[in-house]
Parts: sequence; structure tokens; C-alpha cells
Amino acid sequence: MASGSGGYLLENLFFLGTALGTILIVGWILLRIISGFFRRCNDSLMAEIRLAATMRHTYYHNDDKLYQALLKVLEPYMGDDFKNRSVTLSSKQLQNGKEDYEFISPPGFGIHYIQYKSHWVRIERRQQPELVCDKVPFEFITLSTYKWNKHLLYELLTEAKESQRDHDEKKTAFYCISCSDWNSFGQPKRRRLLDSVITAGRVKEMLLKDVNEFLDSEDWYMDRGIPYRRGYLLHGPPGTGKSSLIRAIAGEIGYDICILSLSAKDLTDDELNRLMNSTPDKCIILLEDVDAAFKSREGEDNGNGTSHLAYEGAGASKVTFRGLLNSLDGVASTEGRILFITTNHINKLDPALIRPGRVDIRIHVDYPTANQITKMFKRFYPKASDDLADTFLHVLMGMDKKISMAAIQGLFLMFKKDPENAIQHAEECLNYEYFERKDNFTDTIAEELDEEKAVVINGGGGEEKPKKKKNVKAK
Repeated sequence: MASGSGGYLLENLFFLGTALGTILIVGWILLRIISGFFRRCNDSLMAEIRLAATMRHTYYHNDDKLYQALLKVLEPYMGDDFKNRSVTLSSKQLQNGKEDYEFISPPGFGIHYIQYKSHWVRIERRQQPELVCDKVPFEFITLSTYKWNKHLLYELLTEAKESQRDHDEKKTAFYCISCSDWNSFGQPKRRRLLDSVITAGRVKEMLLKDVNEFLDSEDWYMDRGIPYRRGYLLHGPPGTGKSSLIRAIAGEIGYDICILSLSAKDLTDDELNRLMNSTPDKCIILLEDVDAAFKSREGEDNGNGTSHLAYEGAGASKVTFRGLLNSLDGVASTEGRILFITTNHINKLDPALIRPGRVDIRIHVDYPTANQITKMFKRFYPKASDDLADTFLHVLMGMDKKISMAAIQGLFLMFKKDPENAIQHAEECLNYEYFERKDNFTDTIAEELDEEKAVVINGGGGEEKPKKKKNVKAK
């Protein structure tokens, strides 16, 4: 009897275990099905935005600006749990131009949840080690929330954008070509004031007026079917202030500067064309010392009846002259572009490069006039008398070499608070061997600029300005 009831108990236990196991398995399957259903429902209700960037210590890359600004905006929403954060050393520029550093602790890699304006937002920050640039891995952030709250994502991005705009409001950022893209070059610099650039006559005012007129004339160009582009050529001896003038114009209109180097490694015609059409927003393209890049085709022959078009630099670039021309005004050229070209030797440039349509205005930035020299002296020594300024001018006029603005500034930097010593040592300090000599019979320091000769309207853009037709000159 005992053995019979024991067997019955074992049979019941076996049945109970089997039933319990079956229930658990079925429950697990049902749980997977239900959770999958709710996950799909949840996913269909989610809205997400993904920001991708190459993580850098500087945050002035075209994509990195918003990316890094977003990391800073998210920092205060992460709470006090530092396990979910990463610590980054970020550089910042002080008002005097020097760099300082600060620690920021944005969301770390992985998935996080924050409350933004009383609503949950999911943050996922990931790296892709297989994609690198300058040995820095590619990474991205994905922001997610329910569709009816998707406006929160745009508000977050707007907050990040405004914080970055406030940061860059009074600075000029510089970009160069790196990793086949426009990347920031150093820290943004304080905007240079137009008043700090001393040009002859009204050159800077005329140039600024033309640039502003171009920026306000988009509809005018579109209505007439004219490509909405503007090109400027600044030519003249080295050290006369061409680059300084461009930087001041960029600061005045709130634009950054993309420095186009034709010697960039592995740069091809196709890459150049792509880069010219994908510059960061509100940027001037600067092509410096273009005379050093290509030979003029006039009188040049490589022995087989064709012109020499190859780049003459270090050899790493594969850009051809034809490729440069196509990037400047080909059918795929970008609209709204402002291009500045500088050269020390305009006579070495191929006429095709500076023809109307590619270059609209040519400005000759020459050695300083008497008025420029006097203004520069008074700017560095505001308490100096007019007699001292006249004495300095007469010293330079008595020298047998042409002196550039850069050389005069170098002299003033040596004697920052001592105008008398600057005058006394002027001839000794400015007597560089490589300076161009004056012609004793014809060369003197001009009193003022002949603007009609210095600023030439090249005809590009075809603007209806009859009163300026008399200034059009052929070179």
C-alpha cells in the first residue's frame, strides 16, 4: 500500500514538473511574441535623428560644430551619475586670442535616457572603429523619442545650434582640405576689424560695398539667369596686405574662410570640384598665390604641341589646370560663392583663369602711399606728433628700396612704444636685400592712390551699371 501511494506521488510530481515546464516555455514564447509586438509598436511610434561626426578636440569642422555643441547641451541633463558619462578635455579661445582648456562630461558611449522638458529622450552614442580620419574614429549620436514629441529633438538641436552661434559670433574660422574634406585649421580667430587694415584710397570701402551688394542681389541674379557667384583678384607685391584685407572683409560680413590649397595630397579634379561645391555655410573661398601653382599657357609648349597644364608643386596633387577652371565656373559650380584669388605676379597667370565670369573685379594692392604710411605711423603711435610722422615718411622716401606694409609693421613691432627709435633705426632695419629697388628717375612714394587704375571691373556678372563702364579696362 505504501509503495503504491509512493508511485502515485512520483507520477503526480512528474506530471506537475512537466506541466510547469510546459507553462514556462509557453509563457516565455508568449512573452517574446508580446514584447516583440510592443517593440514594433514602440518603434513605429518613435522618431529619431542621427548626428554623425568625426570626434575631434576642436569642434569647428563643418559637421562637428553641431555635434560637439550638442554634447555640451546634453551634459546638464545627465544627472549626477558619472558612470554614464565620458570626460573630455576641450580647448577654448579667450578674448585675447590665447587658448584655455575646460573639462566637459557629456554622455558616454552606449544608451542613455534623459528627461528633456518633462519628456523622455533616448540617447545612443556609438563609435565605428573601422572608419577613421587622422587616426580618430568616426562616431555618431542618435536621439529618439515618441513621434508626438519629435519637436523636442528639433528643439535640442536648435539649442545646440544657438549655443554654437553665440560661441562663434565674433570669430572667423579657417578651414583647409584634410581627409578629402574641409576640416578646421587651428582655433577660430577674433574677427579683424576693417578699420585695422589701412588701404590706399577707398579700396576697402569699395570692396566691402561690392560684396554686400552681391549678397543682397540673389534675386537679381536669378531673374536674369546669371550664375550667382562673385570672384575677386587681389594682385600686387608680397607683404602689401592682400590677405589681411580678405580676412577683414570676411569678419565684416560674418563669413569664415576656406583656404584652398592645390597642393593637398591626392587631390584630384573630381575631388576639387566636389570640395568647391560642399564648403561650410557662409564661407569665402581663398586661393592664395595662384601664380605658384600653374604656368601660363601663353608661350608654353611641352614638345608635342600641347600646353603645359600640370601642377608644379610637390607632386602629391593631381589637379590639372583644366580641372581648376571647371571647378570655378563649370555647370555644376555652386551658387552664392564668394571667391578671392591672390597673386604676387599677375603677368604669370593664364588669361583663362582671370577672365570675366571667373574674376569680376581686379584690385591692385601696391606698395603703400604716403597717406598709408602716415596713417599706419599714427595708428601704432597715437600720441606721436605730426612732425614725427612726417619725419618717418621722409626717411622712407629717401631710401632706395620699396618698403611693404608688412615690413613697416615689423619695424613698429620692434619699437612698440618708442617712435623716435623706430625712425632712427628705420633705414637700418628695412634695408633688406630682397626688397625691390626704386628707379631713381621715376619711382617715388605716391601721395595717394589712383583708384581708376587700382580697381578694375572685369565685367563678370554683367551688372547694369552704365556709369562704371568707363572703368572697364583690358589687360
